[in-house]
Amino acid sequence: MKRKRPVLVLGGGVAGLTVAEELARNGVEVLLLEKQGQVGGHAAQWACMATERCQTCSACIVTDLTRRVIENPLIEVYTGGKLGGVSVEGETVKAEGVPVSESGVESGEGGGRSEGRLLQASLAWEVDAVFVATGFETFPAEEKPLLRYGKLDAVTTPADLDRVLLEDRIDSLPVAGIAEPRVAFLQCIGSRDREAGRDYCSQVCCKTSLRLAARLLDERPSWAITIFYIDLQVFGKGFREFYRSLEGRIRLVQGVPSEVLTAEGDRASLVFEEPATGDLKTEAFDLVVLAVGMLPPTDAAELSGLLKVPLERRGFLENVTGANGSRFYTVGACRAPTDIPGARRQAMDAVARYLTR
Repeated sequence: MKRKRPVLVLGGGVAGLTVAEELARNGVEVLLLEKQGQVGGHAAQWACMATERCQTCSACIVTDLTRRVIENPLIEVYTGGKLGGVSVEGETVKAEGVPVSESGVESGEGGGRSEGRLLQASLAWEVDAVFVATGFETFPAEEKPLLRYGKLDAVTTPADLDRVLLEDRIDSLPVAGIAEPRVAFLQCIGSRDREAGRDYCSQVCCKTSLRLAARLLDERPSWAITIFYIDLQVFGKGFREFYRSLEGRIRLVQGVPSEVLTAEGDRASLVFEEPATGDLKTEAFDLVVLAVGMLPPTDAAELSGLLKVPLERRGFLENVTGANGSRFYTVGACRAPTDIPGARRQAMDAVARYLTR
């Protein structure tokens, strides 16, 4: 049955795009409002991790999903805008979309159909419901000064490394020209930190590091890769088998060094406990990858006030699924760290709840 009013989706990442497509698949008109200049979210910047076989990193899903949403006649995409106000009057939600500042728009000029319409003036809509899928922020590695991100060329993050792989610039890394470079991944940077109020697992860091390690070894078999971890998370359909395929090809060390020291030249030196002996060991690496965790979206508190949706103790939005007559639904990483398959499952479940209410 066709709904009388469209549904507003806040956020054009994986969760928001999935919500939009599922609603449209069921004949519901959708208004999708994305703060950046294009849809796709963080995942649009991730490189495919396929080696001799697919690593199920889901990067390809995002590309295809974005195209389908943009081309769907039931979905109107607005970029460069955010929620300015909202009120509920009976069965109708009145919402206002307002442009973000020019500095907040990464790309998109004039709004071709490939990106959506760039929101340049406030717009008012009457909608049937609001799905909040505003995603997450990554922990800024520079807030851990002892890890020397931004100060030592040998220290990078998965997002930086993804960009290098996406643009086929692996030879631009600091390890270029080194016959057998040593690479270290440090897990849980910004996560699992009780003192900072972030005593949670970000869900994706271990899998991301293992997939990146496999991709690097596929292109550069001579690289020696070590992953320093607290608890290695390898759950998920098919992922444990992939993890076992890396046995003997990477070194795993439990315990994450808290400081990066400068070694000879531009190398990075790490001090850690040798698993076999328990002795402290100092080792130099040519590249150190900081697996930074997930933070709540920067506008979580603002949205909480506008929508009257509470924040949970970590600062993410509470899980709201339209219960008790509510017109609001939260999905994806705005309510807790999750991976792409998890965000899509949440989105589909929330749409099903909406359609059957």
